[in-house]
Amino acid sequence: MGFFDRFRKRQLADVVLGTLEFRRGAWHGRFALPPLADAALVLPGDADSPAEEARSLVVDELPRRWPVLQQAVAQALFEHYVPYREASRELDLEDVGDAIPAIARAEDVWRHVRNPLVRIADTGD
Repeated sequence: MGFFDRFRKRQLADVVLGTLEFRRGAWHGRFALPPLADAALVLPGDADSPAEEARSLVVDELPRRWPVLQQAVAQALFEHYVPYREASRELDLEDVGDAIPAIARAEDVWRHVRNPLVRIADTGD
């Protein structure tokens, strides 16, 4: 590997995940994650390819487990949101407009989610 090779863009065409780009020591791409249009994806790996275990988690495991995970994530996001909603009501912050949306139920959080990220971390095991 020459000195300037490290600055060259490395891309990989994955049959399931589409185009992945190696930068900052990880593989970056996009991944369809209903009900979201897609999510940013970050996978560990070396400069040649993503780690097969991480790729397998996203391709095989995540779609199978997402329906249950989706409910748990929605509930956690809603629980994080509730104190902000209550504080805005207590402070009568009507001038904030859409900054604090009105969300009544956990399953309603998804239409307010922006820039979702799926990051598979290398645990070093």
